[in-house]
Amino acid sequence: MRRTRRARAALVVVALVIVAGVGGGIVAITSGPHLTPEQIEAARLHREFVAEQHAASTAERLVAAHLPTKTAAPAPLASEPIFTAPLPAHHVVGYVPYWELASVQPADVTDASELVYSSVCPAANGSIDPGQPGSDCAHGLADLSSAALASLVTAAHAAGDRVLLSVETTNDARIETIDAHAGSVAPVLAANLAALERTYGFDGTNIDFEGTNPADREPYVRFARLLTTALRADVPGGEILIDTYAAAAAGSRSFFDPKRLAPLADALFVMNYSLQSNDHGSAGSPLATNDLGYSAVQTLIEYTKLVPPAKLILGVPFYGFDFETVSGRPGALATAAAPSSQPYRAIVHAAFPPLWDPTTETPFSRFVRDGQWHQLWFDDPVSIALKVALAADFHTAGVGAWAYGMEDGNALMLSALTGDRAPLRTPLARRGS
Repeated sequence: MRRTRRARAALVVVALVIVAGVGGGIVAITSGPHLTPEQIEAARLHREFVAEQHAASTAERLVAAHLPTKTAAPAPLASEPIFTAPLPAHHVVGYVPYWELASVQPADVTDASELVYSSVCPAANGSIDPGQPGSDCAHGLADLSSAALASLVTAAHAAGDRVLLSVETTNDARIETIDAHAGSVAPVLAANLAALERTYGFDGTNIDFEGTNPADREPYVRFARLLTTALRADVPGGEILIDTYAAAAAGSRSFFDPKRLAPLADALFVMNYSLQSNDHGSAGSPLATNDLGYSAVQTLIEYTKLVPPAKLILGVPFYGFDFETVSGRPGALATAAAPSSQPYRAIVHAAFPPLWDPTTETPFSRFVRDGQWHQLWFDDPVSIALKVALAADFHTAGVGAWAYGMEDGNALMLSALTGDRAPLRTPLARRGS
């Protein structure tokens, strides 16, 4: 275990011992019939923290980079091989939003198992929503017939990849309407998706309904069950991938119910990104934290309590966030309501010196533009490799990225995803069964 992690662990253990001794002096954190609820909770938090630090340290040992222990030290540079030894072969899922079609490189295809075209939108009655002119729904539907997508599908199939069609909505009202009429909507939507998949050569479906209301948790499971049943009848052998939030397995207050959704799909794609705090400069996809906060480690610890690891794909970001901040101090307060997202290619092009945050094991840059401090927090080949190593240690089905094209074919970003070996191309259904 690295010295910085031991130091953080020691501080947390001291804090937990003090909590455990509130009202009765400092006591050892052990199990027994006389412990107070506060002591029991302190013991639980201590066990979780130790487990998190152990998982993070294991991932660090698998990556062939010297990781700085001082905040704001120069970020480590990646070189091939990125890992101390090639990781076990696994699935690599690459999302390709319609606006990145022109940016996808041949390496994106050869270094993937599945590509997911994003996306078309569901209408409330199960038809495909054409969207308003200029909207994502309109562009996603129109680009189905583009030469760029046809070339991508052809190249992917030649490489042995499967290509999935994503159906997506983030509209709570739309989701609630669909769920309320799931019995009639699900088969119609399945039939419409199947028709598009046959026409354009897709090999299955990605279901990307991103709701925010916990009250929709049970209705969404019912709808997903009906939709996946209909899809399996309409597209025999087609893969089904369902997207879920990183924190969904941590409790029952999430829109998603991973335990009940997992049996319906060949795999769950866990969106372990955009986890930043908007009120200060912060990592969007931390490997770990010092307070049991959102992180890749916590995501996998919680998910694997509910879902077999072989049905999980850990999603990582090919983008970062630009925060306007009050100073250049790492983690300084933000001055804008929310950061702006930046693709990795733009971050590389900006060429600001990358620094390292040893707490989250992610890089960041800081700079002044027009008199305003900025902090740019992002993922690079080393931080991606750490999360891929973590997924391998948890024996997940694989990893994936939002989104291909954003990395501009960067060989090191793709090698980090693959684990320094060819991606696994057996069907997800076989891996997750």
